[in-house]
Amino acid sequence: MLVRELINKWVTEELNEILNYVYFYTEPMIDTKKKEKLDFSKINKFETIPKFKLEKGRLSSQEIRTIRATLKEKLGRGKEKDLEEVM
Repeated sequence: MLVRELINKWVTEELNEILNYVYFYTEPMIDTKKKEKLDFSKINKFETIPKFKLEKGRLSSQEIRTIRATLKEKLGRGKEKDLEEVM
């Protein structure tokens, strides 16, 4: 389950963003000097990783319906079924 959470967290990020995070914000890399061995004992235990909580969206149901209708109109009537699968 942890692996799925990590994948979901990073799947939409650009490679450079992921690498920046790994190089500058992960425990073994923090305070490490060039050519120094990495200390992996600094890594948080899996139990201590805070859970991400999805917050409710800011758009009302009516606003979402309006946006969907606009998208459907712009994409064309023939693609409504495909659009429903995405949403």
